[in-house]
Amino acid sequence: TGVVTTLAGSVQGNVDGKGGAAKFFMPIDVALGAGGKLYVADKNNHQIRVVGLDGSTLTLAKENEPSGVAVDALGNVYVTLLDKNLLRKISPLGKATTLAGGIKGFADGKGGDARFDTPRQVAVDAKGDVFVADGDNHRIRKVSADGVVTTVVGSSAGYLDGKVATAKLKQPIGVTVDAAGNLYVAEYIHVRKVGVNGMVSTIAGTTKGFGDGAGGKARFSGATGLALDHLGNLYVADSTNHRIRKITRTCIQKCSKDSQCDDGDVCTKSLCDLKLGKCLHPP
Repeated sequence: TGVVTTLAGSVQGNVDGKGGAAKFFMPIDVALGAGGKLYVADKNNHQIRVVGLDGSTLTLAKENEPSGVAVDALGNVYVTLLDKNLLRKISPLGKATTLAGGIKGFADGKGGDARFDTPRQVAVDAKGDVFVADGDNHRIRKVSADGVVTTVVGSSAGYLDGKVATAKLKQPIGVTVDAAGNLYVAEYIHVRKVGVNGMVSTIAGTTKGFGDGAGGKARFSGATGLALDHLGNLYVADSTNHRIRKITRTCIQKCSKDSQCDDGDVCTKSLCDLKLGKCLHPP
């Protein structure tokens, strides 16, 4: 069981402060940064807020209706603005610049030449590359440090696993990335994986509803936010089921067979538990 406590906030409002003295107005996304700091997309206050371990809340920057937030190892914060179709970058000192986008549509390119259509959540990997769930373009986009936008996966709306060149998504809203560079995508009734091996697979969910179980036996009804722990377990905000769901990572392919895990990752010698005959993942 988990113990739920309130770190910051109380009633609706717009106040910096400590613990319950701080006030938010529709916080919609949160990201964990260095030292345990939380970065909050405070949508209806049009702000990015920072919450310390002791619940002290400060305003980092003003942004118009932020929809997604992520933070890199250097403390740079990345924010999607859904209605403005923008990706913004905020330095640790609070200086905000536009990294890409600004006009509704679809186009790969650099900076303002790129186009998004309803960008939702955002993630950043260990190399500093940023990934955007570009909802109404039905794509996952990659944005380099200098603002060059490319399409990782997706085209027209649909549902199709397989190679990234042909796989289809439908209104992706949540995205996160693991230490190996694999992407995980929430699209309401499915949770998908975009592997570093170039393959897209469905790791959970089929039709709309509610049900626990493995893979296709599970049901979601509004899978939106995603988060990973250090063991590779995935946590899903299942919005219209009003639940937080956990997808436990399992990799049970026998090492001696073909050195391939059942989730598509290669089982290297250092990860092969010969006693169990299974491929393990490092913490």
